[in-house]
Amino acid sequence: MREDISAEEKYLKQIIGSCELILDDLEQGASMEQSDFNKLGYADNIVAHIQNNISKQLNPTNIQ
Repeated sequence: MREDISAEEKYLKQIIGSCELILDDLEQGASMEQSDFNKLGYADNIVAHIQNNISKQLNPTNIQ
C-alpha cells in the first residue's frame, strides 16, 4: 500500500473492508440483528449525505 494515503481514503478503505467482511459472514449463513440492521440504515444515510456533499464540489454551478 502506498504511504501517501489520505486520512479520508484510509477511513473509506476501512469501511469498505468491514462491509466486505459483513457480506462474507452473511453469505456464510450469519444473520443480522434488527438493531444492527437499523444501524446499517443509519450508516447508509450518513455515507449518502457525505457523498452528496463531496460531489457538489465537482458539479458545475454555472449551467442553466
